[in-house]
Amino acid sequence: MQPLVASASPWPKRAMGAALGARLTILVGAVAEEAYFLGQREGALHCLGSCQQCHQSLQLLPRRRLEAAQHHTELAVTRLQDVEAWLAAPEVCDLLLMFPVDMRREAWSLAAMPAEDYLAFRGAGQDMQRTVEYCQALQLMSVFAWQGAVRAPQMCGQDSDCLSTARDTAFAVLARRWKDLRGPEAPPAPWAEVALGRNSTAQLLQQLLSLAEEAWQAKAQGEALRSLADGAAEAALGNLAVQLGRNARLAMEHARTIWGLKQLMLELFEVYPNLQGQMPSFRFQTRFYGRHFDVLEALLDSLDKGQELRMAELGVACGPVGLHLLARFPQLRYFGADPTIKEEVRDAYKPYADRAQLFASTSEEMHKQLDDVMDFVFIDGPHTYANVRNDFLAK
Repeated sequence: MQPLVASASPWPKRAMGAALGARLTILVGAVAEEAYFLGQREGALHCLGSCQQCHQSLQLLPRRRLEAAQHHTELAVTRLQDVEAWLAAPEVCDLLLMFPVDMRREAWSLAAMPAEDYLAFRGAGQDMQRTVEYCQALQLMSVFAWQGAVRAPQMCGQDSDCLSTARDTAFAVLARRWKDLRGPEAPPAPWAEVALGRNSTAQLLQQLLSLAEEAWQAKAQGEALRSLADGAAEAALGNLAVQLGRNARLAMEHARTIWGLKQLMLELFEVYPNLQGQMPSFRFQTRFYGRHFDVLEALLDSLDKGQELRMAELGVACGPVGLHLLARFPQLRYFGADPTIKEEVRDAYKPYADRAQLFASTSEEMHKQLDDVMDFVFIDGPHTYANVRNDFLAK
């Protein structure tokens, strides 16, 4: 079996038109003041600063496999105000900012564009504008759906007929906007394909809209109300709001991945023109939501056949990836390489001493000490060409 390898100033919001932009401003302003949104840039699960805080927060995540990613947007443990702030967070649709992944602001995204003029491939400007428009449209719809979800029980209590009428009224308003946004039908696919001359961004956005269809189809199913930490919300509208909020974030995250690959291809072709026509198409998963360890958990779960799994991580830092996966895959053997491994990281791995080895070395040096092949390799060391190339060769 081949190893699975994984590697790890405001944008002008001009696309939605004056009326739509004004509506979004009113809705966001009604949710909370700007200071509430912008007051925290990193949470405990950032895991690039305090390792001890990172380890403590990892311990609090659900241990059942694949539930930690759902926990980021779990309404039952979240306050109404925090859901509103998460949905309307202005960082989400800004290409130059990282955004909150978690409703409690514990986990944030890890990458953003360095500058507005960074991308030079043909059609980059249109791709960026279209993605921001799409994100803003989803964000507006998610805030509207959430406001309807919260107001319904305030007006109706637990009266099922009243709740049903409030839900159907809100869905009717949202459906008109959804029809405009939906566009042509896109074939469902769990991945996006990237090639320099292909409109991969448009394909991605349509695929993500297909994922949101599940929330629309489920509007008449399940319970009438969803409980929150300090209140309740109409279930179907609340679920739709959360799904749209997740999709807006997936769009921004995955679009950046597409653009980064296209920009890399362009730069390679300028130096090595003979490579044109030889580059493969790249595919990446689009369904997985969460931080990098959540995505790796889902990928590793797809390999699980009940037998031992061997994984190497090149670049350990605070060690959240290994700690997260070892706690959920009892058959996992983990090998981590990093030239500088803190003592607090070694201490955190002691409960897994029989299944985990940390090497204070480069990937090449660790590779020389390991005989068996790996099922899964995660490359997350220094992001220079030389380092990444060496890590790939060492795997």
